[in-house]
Amino acid sequence: MTSFAKIRTAMLPFGPSVPDEYTGSETHFSTYNYADDRGTDFADDEPQENKVSLQVHYFLPENEDFISLRNQIRDALWNTFKNDADATYPVITPRIETATKLRHLIFEFDATEEREE
Repeated sequence: MTSFAKIRTAMLPFGPSVPDEYTGSETHFSTYNYADDRGTDFADDEPQENKVSLQVHYFLPENEDFISLRNQIRDALWNTFKNDADATYPVITPRIETATKLRHLIFEFDATEEREE
């Protein structure tokens, strides 16, 4: 299963989740992307896996209490990825998007992916 498929599964309880840009009308949604993607575990001068840094961006109304939800999302992501050898616990960066009046929680973590041909 790809990292993006794992993210979609983990984020199901929290509203729509799509790569890169959400164009719907829900007030609770997430997007996700690669922050970094590099080859690792070289054999015969070829990478056998990719180490990836992933970002999940969760948006909700700025005036809504987000602490419990933040913890639930972090736990869902961690429980989905923690068995990956190089997985890291999600780091969270909170922001307020002044133009949209949405709270923006950025979850960033590392994982390992098999190389797809």
